[in-house]
Amino acid sequence: TQISCGGDLFVMEPDFYSPISDTIEQHYSNDSPVRNIGDNIEKTYIEATLIKSSHPLTKTYGIDDNGVPKAFGSPFLSSGTAERLPIPADDFSAEFAAILDVLHPHACIVLGALSDQVEGDVADITTKDRHQPRASGDGSPLIWRGKEWLGYRAGQPGILGLDHDAKDLPDELRERVEQHGGLIAVLGSVCPALAASEYVARPSVSTGIVSTTTGKKSVGGGWHIYLPIMDGGDAQGFIERLHDRLVLAGWGFPFVSEAGSVQIRSLVDTAASGV
Repeated sequence: TQISCGGDLFVMEPDFYSPISDTIEQHYSNDSPVRNIGDNIEKTYIEATLIKSSHPLTKTYGIDDNGVPKAFGSPFLSSGTAERLPIPADDFSAEFAAILDVLHPHACIVLGALSDQVEGDVADITTKDRHQPRASGDGSPLIWRGKEWLGYRAGQPGILGLDHDAKDLPDELRERVEQHGGLIAVLGSVCPALAASEYVARPSVSTGIVSTTTGKKSVGGGWHIYLPIMDGGDAQGFIERLHDRLVLAGWGFPFVSEAGSVQIRSLVDTAASGV
């Protein structure tokens, strides 16, 4: 597969899925099936979903009129597979970070689990408009990427994703975050439990993109933070409460949308956080 990116041509090897498969298979065993995630078994697993797409799942970048890298297109998932991805809860950070490290442009992680309606551990992906249920035993189940098929389970452990988009932050707020010790320190100050929580953090894929022509960097500095949680059913409620605490503690700011409406935002993007 050939992908054009900023004038450079990248050739992806046909077996680019193999490192992902090797990483995942070590978590599967006959005596601790994925179906028992959260049960009282010898080892507790947190289930996420590995997506393998027929097309790249990365943004397309170009150069704007000022020579700054800018996203001009977003990926669209129309076909591929979804696989149950069990992650040992007792070694979450190391295991989840290792999986992120081997992801390729055609793959991504959905933090929610495959629905119990899906028989087995793998489902084929299509679009909602093209979806037609398959008869039992007729190949893999057919799903689309939506909450009907992928999501958190109430009362079961899950992975909470927090999205921090820095590109629209006022300069004054950005400086205060740095003076306070960074994003993690701020989150811990408004929610002390976060300060003691295990987590995996990495920069957004749109952070640090440099134009080889102009030398200018992409605007932003966003972060993705992943935390293991006890109850997936409370994920969205926690995100809303965290946002409210940030605003009340002075870490919020008004944002005027293209439609002219005023939104109250914080250091956590409530729309992008969660699954």
